[in-house]
Amino acid sequence: MQMYQAYPEFEINLQHILNVVADNCLEIATDKSGCCVLQQCVAHAKGEPQIRLLAEIVANALVLSEHPYGNYVVQFIVSLKMPQVTADILEQLAGNYVSLSTNKYGSNVVEKCMKESSEDQAMQIIDEIIRSKSFLAVLQDAYGNYVAQSAYAIAKGPIRQAMVNLIQMHYSYLHSHPHGKRVLAKTRGGGGGAGKLRKEHKATKLAVSQLVCNQANTSLPEIPKPDFAEARDSHVG
Repeated sequence: MQMYQAYPEFEINLQHILNVVADNCLEIATDKSGCCVLQQCVAHAKGEPQIRLLAEIVANALVLSEHPYGNYVVQFIVSLKMPQVTADILEQLAGNYVSLSTNKYGSNVVEKCMKESSEDQAMQIIDEIIRSKSFLAVLQDAYGNYVAQSAYAIAKGPIRQAMVNLIQMHYSYLHSHPHGKRVLAKTRGGGGGAGKLRKEHKATKLAVSQLVCNQANTSLPEIPKPDFAEARDSHVG
């Protein structure tokens, strides 16, 4: 980069190259070597050429997020922590966080977005995921369970409590599931974790049974147990 400061004609040629890259952004971003070249172009470009490159990446953020190489470009842009650009990418991905969470490459992008964006933005992403009718499928998914674990670690306040309640509600579908039990294990972090979750789940079921039995004048039944899980196998493609 010092070279074009000494040679203005080099800077002109560089601007032309960056414009050509911007014109072919999607094709370059989805190429094994091209995705690395594109990241370097964004990092070193200035002014209008950088704006053009970023605009092209943002416009294709959803397609790139699900691509074996393109996902690295989106993650790189988010890691630059440029507030407006990050907000634009999140807007492009909004409404698709559940499907991305269960995609081998998209799941990495969702985790990156939650970790690198502002707290409010991260809460919006998590809220979209846990409000989905497919939340259980995310918890049980080979890639989605890692997104859920990251979401649990990042979530705060009412969003975190809502997530805990939903995980608790789905306990019987998770405790013996190869991927779901990893999410349960993650909840062991604060004050008792999976054991505490099992007790809360039991209390919830007993409360429902009590209500039914009070109406039918019969006695109450009893309930079972969970387990832990192994470390995460990296799902980076």
